[in-house]
Amino acid sequence: MENIFFVSMMRSGHHAVLNWYSRNQFQPIRHFNDCRILSGVIIPDPPNLTMFYNGHENKYLLNESHQNHDEWIKISRKTIYSFEERDQEYIEEAANIVHPQKIIYVVRDPINFIASCLKHAEKYPQVEQKLISQMRKRLAIWKNHALKLEEKQTANHSAINFNLWFQHRSYRDNLARLHGFVNQDLGVNEVMLFGKGSSFDDLQYATDATKMNVLSRWETYQQNPNFRSFISLELTEIAERLFGVTYSVAEPPLPLN
Repeated sequence: MENIFFVSMMRSGHHAVLNWYSRNQFQPIRHFNDCRILSGVIIPDPPNLTMFYNGHENKYLLNESHQNHDEWIKISRKTIYSFEERDQEYIEEAANIVHPQKIIYVVRDPINFIASCLKHAEKYPQVEQKLISQMRKRLAIWKNHALKLEEKQTANHSAINFNLWFQHRSYRDNLARLHGFVNQDLGVNEVMLFGKGSSFDDLQYATDATKMNVLSRWETYQQNPNFRSFISLELTEIAERLFGVTYSVAEPPLPLN
């Protein structure tokens, strides 16, 4: 059994990447969603949401019997543990428990990431505390994830640029080769149910995800004071250098602290 970590932030598009990664390997893979450490054990987010992937099939295991769960586990060849909003220390602690063979970070550009968080909190006020009130702390974690895009990429430790993954088949092909499978682009057009789908489009593009304007969400908020309060010169520099996203408004972004 191979253990794999997917590490990301909420509203980062990582569920789409994880679905693509799993579906195109054509082997039984189980996924424990939004994991946490509890009493020395890694468990998925309540209500113990797990998924099963096998090529053309992806199945949410929410209402399965314990017997069926055991059968899915028995035939799975890989287990993916996904972590959201976790810093490096937390990931290292989790790695000491299950010893993953691969750790994969999925990173979205900061400008559209912030915009999607704001939109999601507007639609679902109950997550405002988690997404917006703690944004500066979250951006510090995001930065640590993003800088891994500049490190040497190997099959065991890598980072996926969500913007490039969304835009370019060639980028997805190269990622697949790095991780030992052939990309057939299964799942690329699917919007996952996790987090109620897209912050902006919900499940409107559930089977046509590539038509969503996920790389220009920030334009909706470019004059929004709350949005602008989170944008620093450092973030705009990283956005342009690593993601090719140029941020421009009537007034310059805030200076570095």
